[in-house]
Amino acid sequence: MSRLLLCVLEHPTQYDPPLWSCLTRRQKLRPVVFYQLASVPPDSEISIQPRWGHVPGDGYELYAGSYSRLLRELASRELRPSAVLASGWTRPLNWGATLICLSRGIPCILPSDRVEAQGATSRFRRLLMVLKNQPFSGFFTTGSRGADVLQAQGVRSEQIATGLYPVDVQWWLKRREEGRVTSEALRSWAGHGNPVVLAVSKMSEREAPLTIIDAFARLHSDRPDARLIYVGDGPMRATAEARVAALGLEREIRMVGYVPYTALGGYYGAADVFLHAAEFEPWGISICEALACGVPVVASRNVGAAEQLLTELAQGSLANSRTPDSLAASLDAVLRARGDKTLEKTHAAAALVDVEAASSSLEALVDRLVHGTQRTPLHVAVRRSVWGN
Repeated sequence: MSRLLLCVLEHPTQYDPPLWSCLTRRQKLRPVVFYQLASVPPDSEISIQPRWGHVPGDGYELYAGSYSRLLRELASRELRPSAVLASGWTRPLNWGATLICLSRGIPCILPSDRVEAQGATSRFRRLLMVLKNQPFSGFFTTGSRGADVLQAQGVRSEQIATGLYPVDVQWWLKRREEGRVTSEALRSWAGHGNPVVLAVSKMSEREAPLTIIDAFARLHSDRPDARLIYVGDGPMRATAEARVAALGLEREIRMVGYVPYTALGGYYGAADVFLHAAEFEPWGISICEALACGVPVVASRNVGAAEQLLTELAQGSLANSRTPDSLAASLDAVLRARGDKTLEKTHAAAALVDVEAASSSLEALVDRLVHGTQRTPLHVAVRRSVWGN
């Protein structure tokens, strides 16, 4: 019999439904999902309402009642989850459900995508993080960097599951196939046989559109046949278009604008290499999407998914720095190495964060918590995290 996993989260995301559906299909956990906001708010960085279209999400159960009803059913024990996945203390609405579950002895799992280094924060802030973590029995994080940060805060490895932002590799392969007309049209624009660089990135300061354009310009100086397709929108779009014009690359760079999520497969299918140059990215799900579609990736080490997944040149390259010259050199290296094994290698990387792997990790965590995995004692967690011993 499957265990009930209550998920109390802020709002839907594009990577949630595939995970809930996969868990339901595997029948070890039965996710019941409550979203505080029924619709997706505008993206704060670009002030655009995301348009995802239909992402796979069949079979799982959305909680049908109000938040007050949810609290009543938890308090009265009418609702009996084996564990609760709740997005912590970021929203006051979460506090009630989390506190009731804690009072009932129900293991609470905290999603966490923090990847900052242990020494990058003050001792006071590290103490706050330890105190924030202490009520939770388990943690659901992105990958190895997230797990390292949690363990530096005194969390035991047995309390951690990875795969917080998974991709459905098979779904992306279908989107790539369905987008063949788009891919062929883009290839025709680029010139068949010419190398195509793809960026899917917000045109915001953090995601550094000018760095992407400048890196491509360096590559183009050595490879005049190279082309760049830039998918994205945001407050820096006019500035980015002005940079393209100043470089005289209007014919070599195609600024596409915002593309709905389900249509991205056609753009990934047109690319030879994917470029991500964000100043800082705790994870970077677009990197996982590109790998799922068979596109190797160039990014810098401050992007969590890239650092974990790019282990072979056929999967992509970690640039030595975020400078345009370094990124261009990595783009050139990947284009030279691209061959028949690329799809196989990128899929090997994407499989590490596929919904199947994430589901397995979360199932195993709930099983450990139900059977009594112990938290690190508070005094030990404080000593390890704050004082480093």
